[in-house]
Amino acid sequence: MGLEAELQTRLYEQYWRPMEVDFGQEAYVTHFDGFMRTLTMKSKTGEIPNIDKVYEAFKRYAQSPEVKESRPW
Repeated sequence: MGLEAELQTRLYEQYWRPMEVDFGQEAYVTHFDGFMRTLTMKSKTGEIPNIDKVYEAFKRYAQSPEVKESRPW
């Protein structure tokens, strides 16, 4: 994400990983990327990324100026 490794790890562990875990192993494989792609990314970015580019789209969103300015860290 272009952040210090320690901060990136902490953000992954606090935000992204809990979502992965909540889906469970089987549902994660079949539904998590679709969920992130259609609900979260569409509402935040106005576009739906290719299914194999969801995490990259999330990183771009997280690095956008408007998000960077509103971060509490």
